Amino acid sequence: MSTARAMLGGKRMVRAHVLVVDDDEALREALAESLRDGGFDVRCVADGREALDAMRAAPRPGLVLLDLMMPGLSGWQVLELMAREDALRDLPVVVLTAFEERADLPNGRPVLHKPFDDEVLRDLVERAMAA
Repeated sequence: MSTARAMLGGKRMVRAHVLVVDDDEALREALAESLRDGGFDVRCVADGREALDAMRAAPRPGLVLLDLMMPGLSGWQVLELMAREDALRDLPVVVLTAFEERADLPNGRPVLHKPFDDEVLRDLVERAMAA
């Protein structure tokens, strides 16, 4: 059984929702499929504004997988706005980027580099949710 699922009273329950935020539809769907295969419940949105709305709505995500480089409201801006809201400040975020190594990546945030490996993705999300 995947660690993304917990046993409660003998029933399998999905542990948490993952919000996938990326402007690339094909990549969004690939990420969602990989996470669902790992037992996660997934919601996808295409931009930063939709991401903030989804984070504020029920059910709230247990983790956000956030692309940094998006048109409109970028992932960087989403992180800044999240830091200003009490309800969003402590929401775990895994940053998704095509950049190999950059000194300006957000401190303290796990980073998943594109292209991604399914097992690395699921392991990183599970560890970030447990932290």
